[in-house]
Formats: sequence, structure tokens, C-alpha cells
Amino acid sequence: MAVAIAGLVGLGLAAFEDDLADLKFSWRQIVGILGITVALLGLLPIVGSAGNGRWKMPMSGYSDALSFLNGSSFRGHRILWLGDPNAIPGASWAIKPGLAWSTSTDGLPGMANLFAPPSATAANAITGALELALQGDTVQLGRLLAPTGVQAIVVVSSVAPTVPGVQTGVQLAPVATLLPALDHQGDLIQIPGGGGAVVYEDPLSLARFSTRAVALNPAATNTSLAAISGWRPVAGTTGSAGLIAAGQRYGFVGNAPAGDFSVTSPATSAVSSPAFGWAQTVSVASGPGAITLQALPLNALIALLMIGGWIAAALLLVGRHRWLDWWWKRQPRHAAQHSNSGDEESTI
Repeated sequence: MAVAIAGLVGLGLAAFEDDLADLKFSWRQIVGILGITVALLGLLPIVGSAGNGRWKMPMSGYSDALSFLNGSSFRGHRILWLGDPNAIPGASWAIKPGLAWSTSTDGLPGMANLFAPPSATAANAITGALELALQGDTVQLGRLLAPTGVQAIVVVSSVAPTVPGVQTGVQLAPVATLLPALDHQGDLIQIPGGGGAVVYEDPLSLARFSTRAVALNPAATNTSLAAISGWRPVAGTTGSAGLIAAGQRYGFVGNAPAGDFSVTSPATSAVSSPAFGWAQTVSVASGPGAITLQALPLNALIALLMIGGWIAAALLLVGRHRWLDWWWKRQPRHAAQHSNSGDEESTI
């Protein structure tokens, strides 16, 4: 359809340029001028949308309405986003039709949330817990999500926050059972949100890098309050590195897959133990400690490929004769010019 419309537009312009120029002034020229005028008027909405550079995008986003989620208290934790897949910031994974989830690390979503694998690693730790809550089979969702590091749950009901007098976000309400199910949880605390988003805090949440004085039973599950108690977040500003307090002998790594991460500390054990079925614990000692990723950063590689693609597209638009010939044939051309000058001098 788009190709056909473009062809018709091209034929119309060609007829106006070639055919009408050979005819005497009559109603045909008037109709052609009116057609061009109508086409120009049709561009006015585009000019209006591009005038402020936002192309009708909302003036304010969740980064403004929920800026408190970037606070230091959420460093080292995750934010769980729930709602319609078209309203959640970044890529998401479906739970059921009309409901999906995604997580952001250390606060609000960033570039990393634009790329996501087809399925989440250890997804059942979040999806399974949410399904239990939606079915009414648990009132302890906070305890079930604690090992995943989810400290806040944000339920969004529109693609952008609603700001009175400024903007009204397009409404995309989540499934009707979501908010009642979260309200029934005894270990979640609803806190003031913004712009129509509903925010719950999980006070039992474990930081992604936590330590403990007593070893965790490898068979322990997140249904036991004792298993998620006694952990202390590693003091630091990055959430993945900091100082391990005295007396702390075991470290918890809440990233999955567990085999892709290692812990460095003054006395880290080379052997790790499973935790909650998807995480790991290691022996540590007081002093500086950090979590290190031992796998390729796929998100960064995808971003580099995307940037490379845009650069290649720009070079193609510029034209081969403007950059390719200049780059590879500059020296041969100079040599050929000098050779021709020498031939002319010898001929003279």
C-alpha cells in the first residue's frame, strides 16, 4: 500500500512538472495548485508535533513522578514493574494476557531495560510468586520475592503519568485482579506514588550483595522467614561492591544465573553453595568485597551493534563517492595527478 501511494504521488508530480507546462493556463493548473496546497496543509500537523522536538510524546515521564525510587535506599535492590506490556518501561515478560513484568536495578529503568532475552533467568522466582498472589494462594508475597532483591513493586496503569494541568497519560489498566491481590498481602506496604502509579514496598527485601554470620542451609526456601532473616547489605554506593562488616562470614549473591557471577573478598571460598534454588552463597571475610560478572555483557554488545548499524546507514545515505572513494583512493589519486603533471612537463 505504501509503495502504491508513493508511486501515485510520483506520477502526479511528474504530470504537473512535464504535462501541465506544455498546456495553456486553464482549470488543470488551478486543480494542480489546489492539490499542492492541500498536500502542504497536510504537513501542518507534522510541523506542529515536531515544533518542540517531542513528537507528541508526554512532557513528563515516570522518571519525574517516581524520582524517589532513585534514592540511596534502593541501591543494590530491584524495582518490579507490573502492568500492561505496552505500559511497562522497557522490555517485559508476560504472566498472562494483559499483564507482564520487568525489573530495573538500582532505581528507575535505564538503557539496560531496552534489551531483554526471550525468557528471564530464574523467572519462576518472580512469576511463580506473582501467580500465587493472583490466585489468592498467599498473603506473603514480600517474603517470596525477598531473595530476588525486589524492594518496590510499581503497578502502572498508563503509558505515562497523569499530571493535572500538564498531561493525561493514555490509560492501559492492568488486569482487574492485580491491585486487590497486592492489597491483600500482609508483608507489603503501600507508599505514595505519583501520576496514577501504585507503589508497594517490600521491607523484607535482600540486597543483591548481602552477608550473614550464620551459614544458609542449601535446601532453604524463601517460604521460611528464618532463611531470609539476618542478612546485612554490603555497605557501598554501587550495590555490587562495598565493605563487609566484621563477623560476617557468608555472602549472598542475588543475581542469576549464579554461575556467571563471582565474589571477591579477603577470604572468599572458591566453592559456592546454592541458595533458594537459583542464587548462591560463598564464604567471605571482613573488608572490601565485590561481585564480578564472568559472562559476556550481551546488552552492551547489542547496543554496539545497534550503533554500528546506524553509522552504516548514515554512511550509505551520504553516498559512496563521498566517503568510500575518498578514504581508500585518496593516495592513488594524488599519485595519478603527480604522474600526469610530470608527463605534461616532459611533453612541454
